[in-house]
Amino acid sequence: MGYGKGGKTVAAKMGSLGKRVVLVERSDRMYGGTCPNVGCVPTKALVHHANKRRPEDPAQAWYERSVTKVQAVTKMVAISHTLFMTPPLATVGLTEKEARAAGHRVKIASQPVAEIIAMPRAYIVEDPRGVLKFVLDADTDDILGAALLSIDAQELINAVALAMRHGVKAAELRDAVYQHPTSTEAFNDVLATIVRAD
Repeated sequence: MGYGKGGKTVAAKMGSLGKRVVLVERSDRMYGGTCPNVGCVPTKALVHHANKRRPEDPAQAWYERSVTKVQAVTKMVAISHTLFMTPPLATVGLTEKEARAAGHRVKIASQPVAEIIAMPRAYIVEDPRGVLKFVLDADTDDILGAALLSIDAQELINAVALAMRHGVKAAELRDAVYQHPTSTEAFNDVLATIVRAD
């Protein structure tokens, strides 16, 4: 198997079960897989769709439809994305516009990082830039999506994605007790700050 995130995870699990595993990477420049070397691309999903293409299917139209399907699955199972800049921008799920287009009544919880009292880590590392935004279902309190531009956003988004996949309501994430001082403490303030609702 290749030496990307999935390969390393499977290799570790198989090793813990007493199995021998060989990791084979097609290039000595790809240590760690595609994501850290090229950029995270759902290549296996795209290859799967490409293999279903018939000779009479127009290539460009097939590619665009495949990308749309992969993106739809990514949103459905709450797969997060991060743009590694300073501070990082991490997203998961639906945007406010997408949620409304999908027929949801939404409420938006959002705060600039500099105004989040319960996020001392931003001040400890002297980087209170950014904003945290959650798109919530106004009727069910489900978390439909989030966009986090802040210190540790690449870590925070994992907790949000996990909560989304397991049906954890926004109120549960808001009322949880988090390690201090960590960036996850921001969830207490941000999810209590509804800035607009349908």
